[in-house]
Amino acid sequence: MNKEQLLEQFLKTSKLGSRKSTNTIMAYQRDINQFFEYLDNNKIESINNLDENIVMEYVSLLKSKHRLQSSSIARKLASLRSFFLYALKKDEITNNPMSAIKTPSQKKSLPAFLMVDEIMQLFEGFDLSKDLEYRNYVIVQLLYACGLRVSECALVKCDDINFNQRYVRVLGKGNKERIVPFYPSMGDDLLHYINKIRSQLITTEHDYLFVSVKGKPISARAIQMIVEKAGVKANLKQALHPHMLRHSFATHLLDNGADLKIVQELLGHENLSTTQIYTHVSIDKIKETYKQKFPKI
Repeated sequence: MNKEQLLEQFLKTSKLGSRKSTNTIMAYQRDINQFFEYLDNNKIESINNLDENIVMEYVSLLKSKHRLQSSSIARKLASLRSFFLYALKKDEITNNPMSAIKTPSQKKSLPAFLMVDEIMQLFEGFDLSKDLEYRNYVIVQLLYACGLRVSECALVKCDDINFNQRYVRVLGKGNKERIVPFYPSMGDDLLHYINKIRSQLITTEHDYLFVSVKGKPISARAIQMIVEKAGVKANLKQALHPHMLRHSFATHLLDNGADLKIVQELLGHENLSTTQIYTHVSIDKIKETYKQKFPKI
């Protein structure tokens, strides 16, 4: 079969045979199609006779022409690696051009986060007398209070919230479920939103917590825009995005003595190493405080 047909089968198999998210499947499709476009531009029709030099030239192009960072290149290589392993298993190729390709080393940047007073500044920027502003306030508050990813926030349903025990059931990456508690005032705000505002906004019957202006389930993109605009309105020093609220959630927990493994569970990280980056944020904060507050001798 040709490479396009093989890609279609690979995507279908990846979607059905694993717990990969829709976003991951879409990334596979984009990355591999971009590589196919490179092959077509170089008059290479078959993927059977590719060698590592072709892939290395492609990587060089990504660096020089497209100016991609190491993290983006690493993701594209991971997509190609999965695809060519599949092609090899299906006997569509005789050699794997990715076998000798190493993933570029990635510089781990510390995640940006807000200080507690900046969180309060953000919350105070909402006009809670307006229905949509109140909805937006609850969205931003839930992202921070529970450390949710923007996609997770969009998927929260009313039945996922336990008001008696004050927790929200979250469906994370790979359809893994986790329980995240929230503070008492958050429960009051959620109840007010559900009873007084959501009931006014909704036009089609569904159980999703957050509703768009058209009454339908809100999209992750819409939440992203709400957060960005809220940051501007609150006059924050840096541009705000949803993941920054998640970073703030983790950092503030660790700053106040939370156990790293508990934070890992709350964030839904599969590996503890992913969570450990937040300890570096806290250490940097300690060093900066020391530098500012220690007497100059």
